[in-house]
Amino acid sequence: MYAACEQKGTNQNTIEFDQNWLYENDAVTKICAKSLTPIKGSQVKRDAFVKASYKSEYEGQIDDIAGVCVIGAECLGLKLC
Repeated sequence: MYAACEQKGTNQNTIEFDQNWLYENDAVTKICAKSLTPIKGSQVKRDAFVKASYKSEYEGQIDDIAGVCVIGAECLGLKLC
């Protein structure tokens, strides 16, 4: 499968990416789990279950990873980690 993908390599999807950004300590927490684009500034909202980061524009929507909680909502309960 990998070989087939390599033969048909394209730039069909454009992405917003700065390679230097990967060397920052918190680079992973700055990628939006919904849009897969960098989150600039302090606009980070998290889902309470897996703590994935989302842009503030997705606040109030159901998270995309587990699908069990609302982005940006604070909740009480059992701590899993």
